This record gives sequence, C-alpha cells and structure tokens, in this order.
Amino acid sequence: MKISAFSITDLGRRRSLNEDFCICDNERQIYLVADGMGGREGGEVASRMAGETFLAKISPFLEDEDVTFPFEIKEERDFFSAIIKYAMEEANTAVYQHSLNETSKKGMGTTFTAAILYDGNLYVGHIGDSRLYRIRQRNIAQLSEDHTLVQQMIKEGRLDAKGARNHQKKNVITRSLGPKKKIKPDIFCERIIPGDIYLLCSDGLYQMLEDEELFGELLSLGEKDLETVGKNLIFMANENGGKDNITLLLFRVEEEN
Repeated sequence: MKISAFSITDLGRRRSLNEDFCICDNERQIYLVADGMGGREGGEVASRMAGETFLAKISPFLEDEDVTFPFEIKEERDFFSAIIKYAMEEANTAVYQHSLNETSKKGMGTTFTAAILYDGNLYVGHIGDSRLYRIRQRNIAQLSEDHTLVQQMIKEGRLDAKGARNHQKKNVITRSLGPKKKIKPDIFCERIIPGDIYLLCSDGLYQMLEDEELFGELLSLGEKDLETVGKNLIFMANENGGKDNITLLLFRVEEEN
C-alpha cells in the first residue's frame, strides 16, 4: 500500500513549552503521537524519550526478517502485537528509569498512541487520552478508548458524553506510560482498505473542537489535501482558545500504481 501523510505540532496559545511529540515515518510506516506530562520539562522529556525508544525497539523487526525475538511468541498469528507490546514496555522502562535518576522529573509520563502498517493491517498500541480516528467511506470512528476518569464514569453509566466534555476532572488520566514500572496498554489491529484515512491527535486538538467542527473538517478531505485540513484544524483549535499544545498526524492509505 502507498501512504501519504502529514503531521504538525503547535505550541497553542497558553503554553510556553511544547510537551507533545510526533513521529511520521513513511518509510517504516510508523505513526505516533505522545503528549507528555510532568513538572520542570519532564513532559517534554517523557514524550520524546518514549517515542524514540519505541521507534528504536520496533524498527529491527520491520527491517530484518532474521532478527532474534527477545520474548516468547505464544501465537504465531499475533506475533506483531507482541512486538508492539514489547516496544511499549521498553519505552515505559526508559521513561520510568529516567524519572528515578532525575529527581526533578519524578513521576513524569506521557500518553502514547502508535499506529503501524504491517502486512495489510493497521496495528495500534495505545495508552492515555491521545486519540486515533478512522475515516472510511465518509464514516468517522474513534478507534482508541480514552484512559480517563470521565470515560470510566461514562462506561459505568454515571456520566454522558455531553457532561464529560465540561467535567471538572476531564483531564484526569487513569493510564499512561512512564510513571509506573508496569503498563497496561491497549493493543489491537484491523484490516486496512484503500481510501482509509487515519487521524492521530493529542487532546489539545479534540478538547478545543466540538465533534461537529472536527468531523466536518475531516469529511472535507475528499476535496482538500491532508496538509490543508491539518493546518485548518490547528487554526480552529487555536481560535477556540488553544489551551494546550496541539499535535495531529493524518495519513491516507492508497493503492499502489
């Protein structure tokens, strides 16, 4: 499959430091967004360290068919999910150990959402509240689940989506990469179809836009290119307040000529 992609990160209107990190690697077909958290530049360090460690750990499996697996493969059909889990755990260890060695960065962490195209499938590793959306035949679906307190309340029936949007604890994350020795990521895959478009983004985008605004711009991708839509979304999020760093990555799956 041929992939076209566009990524952009923006400081926003309220922050003095950008703690988001993005990887848009068309050669390996690895796409990733991480949104760091932690005092005294800890968030910036956590998101970058997690992304770069993940890339370093997963790349050998994409580049060398004879690479030795450093873990047991229990099911042959699910081996690539195991690779993603391993790479995320290695990224978590790197961030966690760094926080132990640097007392000023104790407890630092990051959200982490990675999408990798492999063997006709899209594999996803996710933890936190950055998001992955899919646009397929003009239908938009959020594929990732927010690991947040309000999402947990929605699942328990104690809150609806409208109430969650303005809830005073909407930014409380229940799972992230880095603060703890062990992580519990969501890992899943789906078959890709030519024409599929995916959006990876930090909460600085979707928190600043109503669903109608976000989805309306995404559905214009039939007439506009990825860069135009991406820049429009950044502009809209800033116009609506730009309260956080804003990062997005768009990629489209196309048939090879």
